[in-house]
Amino acid sequence: MTLDTDYTASEKTTRLRGRVTACAVLMLVNQFAPLAAADDFFCYHAPDLNCDRVVDGQDLSLLLGSWGTGDRTIDFDGSCSVDGGDLAYLLASWGALPDPPTLSEVEFDNESVQFCMGSDSLEATIDGSLYIDPMTSDQFGFINVSLQDGVYVSMEYQQSSLVMMSGMSKVGIYGSDPATDPYIYVNGYPWAPGDVIDDLHGDIMDHGMDPWAWEDYSQMMMAQLLVHETTAYEQNLIAVQMAGAGGPGFWCKTACIAAGAAITTAATAGCLVLTGSCAVGSTVTFGGLAIPCTGLIALCAGGVFAGGTAAYELALASWGN
Repeated sequence: MTLDTDYTASEKTTRLRGRVTACAVLMLVNQFAPLAAADDFFCYHAPDLNCDRVVDGQDLSLLLGSWGTGDRTIDFDGSCSVDGGDLAYLLASWGALPDPPTLSEVEFDNESVQFCMGSDSLEATIDGSLYIDPMTSDQFGFINVSLQDGVYVSMEYQQSSLVMMSGMSKVGIYGSDPATDPYIYVNGYPWAPGDVIDDLHGDIMDHGMDPWAWEDYSQMMMAQLLVHETTAYEQNLIAVQMAGAGGPGFWCKTACIAAGAAITTAATAGCLVLTGSCAVGSTVTFGGLAIPCTGLIALCAGGVFAGGTAAYELALASWGN
C-alpha cells in the first residue's frame, strides 16, 4: 500500500496535475449539465437511443449505423458487438416506452456478465440477492462474484455500507454522502477513490485481463463495477435517480465509484474505445450511470486519459442526469 508521503516530488506533481484536470472536467460537465438533466433527454430504456421516449425507425437507423462495432450504447446484450441480438432486443421494444423502472429486489442465479473493452473483455458469474427497503431505499444482502481465473469476491450490503472480501483483504465503502465521507477503506485505511481506481488501471495495464495477478482491492473494484453493469442493478439506479431520492447518498457514492472504475478500465483499451460511442448519443452508460459525452471527450483530451480521479469526479458530476 502506497501513501501520499511515499511519493517523490515528481510523482506528487503528476498527481496534482491529475486533480487539476479533474477540475477542468467538472467545469466542462457543469456547462452542459442542463442539457443532460432535462427530463426529455433522460433515457431509462436502452433501445431508446435518441431519448425521445419511443423506440422507432430513428433508433433502428442508429443501431444499423453502428453494426459490427463495439458501441457500448447499442450493445444491449453485452456481447461486445452490435449484432443480431441487439437488433432483436430493439425490435422487441418497438413503440412507446414502458413506465420508468421502480426499485425492486435483485436476484442473481449464477448470471453471466462481461465488461467489454474494444475487442477484449472480462467475464464473471454473479450469484446472490439484494433486498431493497421500500421506505428508505437501503440495500441488504449478499452477492458473490466469480471472476475468471478462479478469483472470488464476496460482497455484503448493509444500511449505507458495502463490505467486499477477496483473498486476505477487505474493502469497505461507507457513509451516506460522498462529500462528507469520500473514501474507500482498504484494509481499514482510507483511500481516495481515484487512487484505488488508478491502481486497477495499473493492474490491467501490467497484467491484462488476468485478475489473479492483480492486487486484491483491484479484484474487488472490478467485481463491484460488474454488479453495476447488470440490467437489474442498473434499473434500480435509474429508479433511484428518477425518484430524486438517491443522493448525494450511498447509492450515489457506490455508483460513482463503479462508474469511475468502468470508465478507467475501458480507457486501458485506448481513448477511441472510451469515446467511440459518443457519435451516437449525448450519454454513454458506465457502471449503470449515464455519463455525458462532453465529459468523456474531456477525459481524453489529446488522446491522453486524465486518470481515475478525473473519471470519479466526472461520475459525481453526472449523478442525477
